[in-house]
Amino acid sequence: MNKNNGRNLKCFCAASLVGLLAACSATSTPTGQATALNDITVKADKFSGERLLTTPFYLSRQGFTDTFPVRIAIQADVTNGPPTTAQLFVKKSGTEWGFYNSAIGEDRYKFTFMSLDNNVTTAAGLATTEEFFVLEIPIRKLEEMSSSDYEIKVYGRRDNGVFVVPSSVTRAFLVKLSELT
Repeated sequence: MNKNNGRNLKCFCAASLVGLLAACSATSTPTGQATALNDITVKADKFSGERLLTTPFYLSRQGFTDTFPVRIAIQADVTNGPPTTAQLFVKKSGTEWGFYNSAIGEDRYKFTFMSLDNNVTTAAGLATTEEFFVLEIPIRKLEEMSSSDYEIKVYGRRDNGVFVVPSSVTRAFLVKLSELT
């Protein structure tokens, strides 16, 4: 085996391990609204009095050949009645930093972007990066996004990619939100 084939095999194994780790730490994406509805919870903080409507983290994939798998969750603060915005939390794992800093929807909607955290972990000589960010979404926009699966492109200094927000999740989130408020 020549040197380049060995390097390519290491990259392939690293990418496979990263994908496997991401898949193991997220709930599979529900195919129907009823399934998604059952996964949504209200988390109450007895100290602050805050009540958050939250989905679990789902693995957002675009098929077997997806090159930009991420884990996503939606959350809204329902403490004081109907919220005007929700937050889309996104975790991107990989072997290199993307330095993500903006996001645009398939309809050219520009999301408010906020970086939350960046981590590096190592195991068996393999370094994995994780970038964690949030996109602010007005409830009206979330309603628009719920008619069909919605694609969002994330841009960074070293990488960019497209992921999908499943309509089954957004529709279920809006149903649960209307039940609570």
